[in-house]
Amino acid sequence: MRWKNILTGWLRYCVSTGDDLYTFYDLAGKSRNNHYPDLAEYIGKTEIVQEALRRARDLNISISQWQNFIDEISGTKKIQE
Repeated sequence: MRWKNILTGWLRYCVSTGDDLYTFYDLAGKSRNNHYPDLAEYIGKTEIVQEALRRARDLNISISQWQNFIDEISGTKKIQE
């Protein structure tokens, strides 16, 4: 696990923004058969996240519903007229 901490620190030093870091993790995940290194541990240890993802999958949540969820938890929810 020490190498993981070193790599994470190095990435945060080299990557200028959170979006760049997310892009790196996305590329890493795609190259590892959809195993995203920044998400796997969090999902694995957080039962409510597992339940939420399973329900979203089972209910076939749309991209716009996901975007609304992201906007809401980020505090950027747009007022719908």
